[in-house]
Amino acid sequence: MEDLPIFRERLLLARRRAGLSQGDLAQRTAMYGSDISKMERGRMLPTAPRLRRLAEALGVSADYLLGLTDELPDVA
Repeated sequence: MEDLPIFRERLLLARRRAGLSQGDLAQRTAMYGSDISKMERGRMLPTAPRLRRLAEALGVSADYLLGLTDELPDVA
């Protein structure tokens, strides 16, 4: 499997910025906490539907998570 370091780094940063635990994010995205952990450690990449759910739950774009843009929305 190809490692995507920018994805795992940004997933972790976005999750922490949102104040969510891995379990919280898993619950919001209908995933397993172990899958969130694997993604943050670079052991798993999300499918397109999971990437969308992650981005929506974290309030960022999928492009941000993938490293295609550096733009982050303002925190309310």
